[in-house]
Amino acid sequence: MSLKRLRIILETCWPPGLLVVIALLAVCRLSAQTVTVEADVSDLVQPIVDQNAEQDQRLDDVEAMVRGQADELAQLRAYVETLTGVVPPDSDIPLPEPPTPDASEILLKVGDDPREAMLKAERDPAIRTILVMPGVHRGVFGEWTRSDLTVRVVGNQKATFLTDGRVPIWNIASYEVSRCTIKGIEFIANTRKVGHPDFKGWTAQKGVSWLARGQDITFEDCTFDSFSFGVVVYNVRGFTLRRVNVLDSWTDPNGGEPGKQLHSQGIYADNVDGLLIESCLFDGNGWNPDAAKYGSKRTKFNHNLYIQSNCNNVVVIDNVLARASSHNCQLRSGGVFEGNDLYRGGFGMYSPNGSVRNNRVWGTENLDRGTSPNGIMIQAPRRGHPDDRVIVEGNFVAENVGPNTWDGGIHVGWTRSRGDGRGEARNNVVVKWRDTGITKRENLLVDVGNVVLSDYTDEYPSPQQDIEAKIAAFRTRGVFE
Repeated sequence: MSLKRLRIILETCWPPGLLVVIALLAVCRLSAQTVTVEADVSDLVQPIVDQNAEQDQRLDDVEAMVRGQADELAQLRAYVETLTGVVPPDSDIPLPEPPTPDASEILLKVGDDPREAMLKAERDPAIRTILVMPGVHRGVFGEWTRSDLTVRVVGNQKATFLTDGRVPIWNIASYEVSRCTIKGIEFIANTRKVGHPDFKGWTAQKGVSWLARGQDITFEDCTFDSFSFGVVVYNVRGFTLRRVNVLDSWTDPNGGEPGKQLHSQGIYADNVDGLLIESCLFDGNGWNPDAAKYGSKRTKFNHNLYIQSNCNNVVVIDNVLARASSHNCQLRSGGVFEGNDLYRGGFGMYSPNGSVRNNRVWGTENLDRGTSPNGIMIQAPRRGHPDDRVIVEGNFVAENVGPNTWDGGIHVGWTRSRGDGRGEARNNVVVKWRDTGITKRENLLVDVGNVVLSDYTDEYPSPQQDIEAKIAAFRTRGVFE
């Protein structure tokens, strides 16, 4: 039967009101079916929604975990740096690809024996360069017998060598060695470094022992950390340290033969003609307060820089010299000492001749009540140099913080038995010195423009924070191209 015929029958046989009721019932039935369908659809969709929400939560958990791991990694990096002095490479600073060495080069990778690299260079005169990959190496290079050789890191991140108590890193004693450069290498005496996992205690380990005749030796962008002597150099013509960090050299003064006191220096230079120390950091050399229970203590014999009087043509410029056992700079040779920052330490600096210009000295501590707390001390002339002349100009000396309150921030004096040396003091500033700002003898010919203040002013502020920031920046610097 067709739908049209059915409608005619219904309209003819059924009252209109009944038809409306039937229609309403049909609509209700359809609505109920729709609700049922919607419920069924909801039952099907809800697990998917729940699953997406669960996945979103998992993503949130992963992101939180990654952030936590990043924080842990940062803490671990800081811990490693504290223990070893090694700054691990950042993840966003990729290590360079190992280069392909040519016939004049040797590539030293992490895990290779540095002694073997030196032996290859000795056997093959065509080798001119040892390329060192960044990373943490172990071992020392041993005896150096080759002239015309460069050892340098690949890229601008330092290569770190843990020396494992072997002595020294380089030993140059039996052969004349000239025209050599070492660049971008960090040496850590890990078995002597307090707090390092490999620490074993006191040993007499030097960093570099360059004792043979030679000329034109250069160290750039290197670090020597926790040796007994960072650098020892003797009998060389032309020796340069540039952007070098020498840190925490220490010893047990009573650790040697009975009756013989052992010493420790950042650098000890003897009979060197043409010594340049430029833009370096010498910090905490000659003693280590953290190693007191292993015998380390301050003595008046240990310094950051100890330059003997038989050195000539010495230039010390733009360095930071900090927290030495005694002198931040014992410049017995005299020479050019300009643009340096001296921080704490038992004594500022000493020189018998030359120029001492535009240096800042803060917080000399002196060792005991029997030592002078001078920031700058000039005691001329040298033995055999009766006509020595000294110019002390444009220096800023502030705050002696040790037990002594006597003697000047700047002292210019003469040993009359040695001759009639002359001196000039111009435009120096001494602030918050607990005794005389500037002490001088009658041989001081020029005394012009010097200022002594009881406290800092806007014109003459404290250099302490600036020097401390500079120390931190020098400790973490990389390798200059």
